[in-house]
Amino acid sequence: MYAAIYRLLKQFSLHSLKARVVLALIVSSLCATLLIVSLFSTLQFYKVSDQIKTDIQKNIELISDSLSEALWSFKEETVQYMASGLSQTQYIAAAEVISETGEHYLYGLKIGEPEFTKTLSHQNEKVGTIFIWLDQQAINRYVKDSVFYVILVYVFSAALVAIISIRLIGYMLSRHLSNIVNHMRSFKLDDSLKHEIELDRAPYIDDELNQIVTSFNRLRHDTQDYLSAKQQYEKHLTYQANHDDLTGIANRRYGLQLLEDKIRQVGFNGRFALMFVDLDGFKDINDTHHHLVGDEILRIVSARIQQFVKPHGGFLARIGGDEFMLVVDLQGAELNVFAENILKKIKEPYGVASDKLNLSCSIGIAMYPDDADTATNLIANADTAMFQAKNAGKSQYKTFSAEMFEDLMVKSRLKTALKTALENDEITVYFQPIFAIDDGSIVGFEALCRWFHPEYGAVRPDVFIALAEETGDVVEIDRYVLTETVKKLHKLQGKGLPLFGTVNFCPLDFEQPDIVDYLDNVLTRYPLTENRLEIEVTERSMINESGNVNINRLLAELEKLGVKIAIDDFGTGYSALSYVKNYRSFISKIKVDRLFVRDIEQDTADVALVSSIINMATGLNMTVVAEGIETVQQQDLLASLGCQYGQGYLISKPLPIEEFCQLVAKQSARDKVS
Repeated sequence: MYAAIYRLLKQFSLHSLKARVVLALIVSSLCATLLIVSLFSTLQFYKVSDQIKTDIQKNIELISDSLSEALWSFKEETVQYMASGLSQTQYIAAAEVISETGEHYLYGLKIGEPEFTKTLSHQNEKVGTIFIWLDQQAINRYVKDSVFYVILVYVFSAALVAIISIRLIGYMLSRHLSNIVNHMRSFKLDDSLKHEIELDRAPYIDDELNQIVTSFNRLRHDTQDYLSAKQQYEKHLTYQANHDDLTGIANRRYGLQLLEDKIRQVGFNGRFALMFVDLDGFKDINDTHHHLVGDEILRIVSARIQQFVKPHGGFLARIGGDEFMLVVDLQGAELNVFAENILKKIKEPYGVASDKLNLSCSIGIAMYPDDADTATNLIANADTAMFQAKNAGKSQYKTFSAEMFEDLMVKSRLKTALKTALENDEITVYFQPIFAIDDGSIVGFEALCRWFHPEYGAVRPDVFIALAEETGDVVEIDRYVLTETVKKLHKLQGKGLPLFGTVNFCPLDFEQPDIVDYLDNVLTRYPLTENRLEIEVTERSMINESGNVNINRLLAELEKLGVKIAIDDFGTGYSALSYVKNYRSFISKIKVDRLFVRDIEQDTADVALVSSIINMATGLNMTVVAEGIETVQQQDLLASLGCQYGQGYLISKPLPIEEFCQLVAKQSARDKVS
């Protein structure tokens, strides 16, 4: 019922609290007035009626003796006079006297039954009866008139009380509630929270309204504090989500967003350059020093690049471990100068933890919108150009071209083809002789694999070996080369040719848990006498990158199988001497990189370096193999320095198995003749 009433009030815009309270006061006052008036009217009616009856009864009593005597004395005129006078009394409609002798004296109009009946007697003798009828309409008019004024008073009083109450409610409650409502309507999560609600009344008043205002103001303050803390926290989270923890620059996700925003901002009519920077040699520093050193270098690198980026309206982001992406509004010659400056800046020494470290970077550049018109394609093309810079010798920059994309597609196809290269007999093993420096006799060989693709022909070893390391196929390829090498050594051993053979292993080979079992199985099928099998590794292979390999224990188990270690490309790493020291008991040979042999005839520094390596190896009871020997003069100079073995085109390039065997057979025949 209340809901229906509220809906009705709402239709007449009377649903506010003030309107409902006023209506409630008016209705309650009206109901109370009606109730009181009704009760009063009823009581007044009975009271007046009783009073009238009492008065009439008294009048009857006053004349009853005189009337009885007149009837007894047969004084008809007296009876008539008294009956007539009685009928003319107020509120009496009719009076009738009936004597015992049958006379009737009626005055007025009889309606209904008589209200009063009284027996008249004189000297204990009944002389007649008197009947009285009341004028009920006159009585009602009297009661109505008397009650009407009372009703006016009550109605006026109720209206006055309602008006006063309405004014008091408006002053004491309604206006304050309206003020509170207006403030609550303006409640917004912004600076308006600073404005408190203030009531226009004496400050000492402490009631429910004051409690509401106090609570609301406290809520506003608490909300403001909460929102301020929330905004700070969200700002911190946003910063963390968008920035690299280590360097403080944009991270990969935010960098991609900034790049997309940049593309939308410049449109198709704008131009800018995206540069992909990858550090050269950072992994070696991170591996040979603790990671805190690497972290500090990354911070320095980002700061150095950032100082170049800011003046050109761009941004810098860290994409990966040692990869950075930067955007600048440059092109043409200015862009080339900018790239050269970054290359020079990155090459400056890094003073970290009392060490002076050096590294460089390779940069790939892609132009918007010439090279790509989307963020992902632009990054991919810049990344491709960066890899071209690395493959071209590092510490340089390359700008993306369509040919690079074609090279990338070729490499992608080659990766796929590697999966089935062994099954399709596309990979074969070549042998490059290792000879004695003093007389040129063949004493061993290095096993090298070659891939002849049906579509692309001979694939460069450095290309497909790098691809195989990326795909993980290098393990299967290296084991194939190992097996073929052991087979050939076993066969040559049976022919009385005591050659040794070396097989290249990469770091991934050392991480295989079954490497020792595999070697043991191969050597069991094709047993070798003495230490004829050597595994040729770079210094990087001796680093336990995965943390799952105990290098010392692995080398000890290989030694039990009669397998020795040869260090390849010696002198090109960061800590060659430390590894020679740690693993010297397992190392049989050190191979001097062709970098030191190539100019040994002209460069005295190369002579000094090679001489130092030979002296060190001799002191550690190791033999030395010099790679890249192409002239007799190089051979003679190395012989004078005490180098034992050599390898290079002077004797032979890498040969297929059959040609290598023919070369060994010819030498054996010459030896027998001599």
